[in-house]
Amino acid sequence: MSEQLDQGDETLTAQAEEWRHLLFPRATNGEFADGYAQAVTFGLLLARSQGISLDHGVGEAADQLGRRHSLIGRALDILTHEAIQTRTLVTSVSTLTRVLAVVD
Repeated sequence: MSEQLDQGDETLTAQAEEWRHLLFPRATNGEFADGYAQAVTFGLLLARSQGISLDHGVGEAADQLGRRHSLIGRALDILTHEAIQTRTLVTSVSTLTRVLAVVD
């Protein structure tokens, strides 16, 4: 993900700038990517703890979570943008989602 930021991906760059402004003013691209990955993992766990199914993908979970948890909902929603869906990112998120989908 930090590579995509370094390459100037608009969606991720905008998210990184927003998070830096609100949460981490001095975060490097690598630090943002690490924090973002943690937020995504937390968001998926939060979805499961609230009974939100991950069977219909991250987008559905983002919509439902976004109603009460806008920051986490937005973090997940970004993963649905076609522009950032690299093979590595899609594989990682898919694996994490499959594992957490079966968590009760």
